[in-house]
Amino acid sequence: VLKGDESFDILSYLAVDKPIKNKADGVYNSEKALTYTGLIQNQDSKLPMPNASAVLLLTDNGKTYQRTIKADDKGRFVLDNVDFDGIQVMAYQVNNAKGRAAQEGEILIEPSLPKVRLAPVRFDTISLSQNQQRLLQTSTPDGEAFVMPSDGVNLDEVKISTKPPEIDPNEVGIVKLYNDPTFSAKFDEKSPRFATVYDMMVGTLPGVQVASFDDNGQQKYKVLIRGISTFNAAAIGATIVLDGMQVSQETLLQGVNPNDVMKIDVLSGPNAAIFGSNGGNGVIAIYTRRFRERYSGISSAKTLMIKGYQLPESFYVPDYQTPKPEHKNSDNRTTIYWNPMLETSGNGEATLSFFAADAPALYKIVVEGITPSGIAGRAEKWIEVR
Repeated sequence: VLKGDESFDILSYLAVDKPIKNKADGVYNSEKALTYTGLIQNQDSKLPMPNASAVLLLTDNGKTYQRTIKADDKGRFVLDNVDFDGIQVMAYQVNNAKGRAAQEGEILIEPSLPKVRLAPVRFDTISLSQNQQRLLQTSTPDGEAFVMPSDGVNLDEVKISTKPPEIDPNEVGIVKLYNDPTFSAKFDEKSPRFATVYDMMVGTLPGVQVASFDDNGQQKYKVLIRGISTFNAAAIGATIVLDGMQVSQETLLQGVNPNDVMKIDVLSGPNAAIFGSNGGNGVIAIYTRRFRERYSGISSAKTLMIKGYQLPESFYVPDYQTPKPEHKNSDNRTTIYWNPMLETSGNGEATLSFFAADAPALYKIVVEGITPSGIAGRAEKWIEVR
């Protein structure tokens, strides 16, 4: 990082005044897997279902695993030893205390967040007189007291009623995080036939481009959405979501038959904001007919979305060892190198290398993290690039 001041680091995030050196003080132990807690309840009455159970179907790397959870006498349960990245669709079937399928049952689930020590926050109290409170309640944004004009009229209560939206039969069984895509295309037996999903996207989705390239003898693909000009859009491409789960772009060619595709949504700009940083380069959401059939093995199945570990974005670093036309442009990067998974040797040492920017400057090297025993630390060093 070029010379500058940072107001945020791992110690301030964890509310630690200084690096922890004593092993006994290490309280930020690393997670071995994800743990979720939740409630099984009646979806109509919202009352807990004591001693109920649920059969869960989780998908990881294209494989589906079955788990069974048991609720206590208050309807609470724990789902532990779950390890996956991104967002997944989880199918489940609730059974009552007697082991019979309960269509009225639903699951509320949330991740168990690790405990952190937060610095104390001081709140000062103020007291207002009745006149001051009345003035505050009736004042306008510019601070003036609101006075009803002589010709003003008090409006009666207005009730607004509307009809529920019609359900598209093609949307039944699809679980998604967003409401309205930027563009959507549906496919059925009358649709044109394509050799690959990439051909299908280029032939039916406006603004979507597919670039193919050779990577050490392996043919790879990159899906781009025209009009997106983020820093790493061209280097990474759009995020691909297949049946509710984020997948690599290579997965489309390896395991998806274009004849199975039922619908493709394109999300860009604000429509992709629900995906956070993963939606910065746009999102291609693909739904297949197998998605509906996947959960047909359990009756009364319902689905919900659960979040796993956040996938780190690839940090773009130019490779000047392989000359490219764009290398003729001036390199004015301010953040030079970032690696969230730097591993040290048995001696606690690690070696890294990076290409500097064009301008001579002072570079700040910041190393921070948490040890396996839960000790948080941070260190800074400076180097000069001439």
